[in-house]
Order: sequence, then C-alpha cells, then structure tokens
Amino acid sequence: MLCRVYDTHKDSLNLKKLLDIISANSKLFEKDNFCERIKYRQFIDELSQMPRVPDHKIITRDIEYVSEESNPLVKKLSDFRDKQVAHTDRRSILDASLNVNTILWGEVEELLSRGI
Repeated sequence: MLCRVYDTHKDSLNLKKLLDIISANSKLFEKDNFCERIKYRQFIDELSQMPRVPDHKIITRDIEYVSEESNPLVKKLSDFRDKQVAHTDRRSILDASLNVNTILWGEVEELLSRGI
C-alpha cells in the first residue's frame, strides 16, 4: 500500500498528484469557497473556523519530499516495488545478494510519518 501512495505513474492516484491538485486549487480552501462547498453539511460552523488555506511553502516542501527525483528514499521505494513487489525481477530471486536496495523498516516508518 505504501508503494501505491508514493507511486509515480501518471495515471495513478498518489500523494504527489494530490499535493499538486491542492497547490493548484488553493482558492477552494478559502473560507467563503469552503463554506459554499459544504453548505449542506452538518458542523459547517465548526469546520469553517479551522484554518483552511494551505501554506504554499509547506506544500512545495511536501511535493519535493514525495518526488522520486528529489528524494532518494522515494526512489528506493519505487525500485523496491518494481523489482521485488509488483514486477519480480528473476535475478533478485535467484541471487539474494542483488537485493541490496531492499527497503528497511525504519525507512518505511519515515515514509509513513512524512506521508501523513
């Protein structure tokens, strides 16, 4: 599941695509626009009091983090997915010493915590 969250395929729904959508549509999060979108829901008063507009610096930093071009750990996860999870490379089955890029649990925990 973590591989899917950090997937880079152009047609997948992934964290980078979600962040790009949020970044491109920040006006939707302004209080008036937000209230208009949820005007028929319960708790609109409570929900509209919370700060909604995403901080551009934080979104930019997060997009950089989830990109395999700028984060070697995301690249490692992608390679792990491609060679050992989704498309098993027969060489890695026959020679375990080739699996030097197996992702470690601490790296999984970092990707999980930063993704959240």
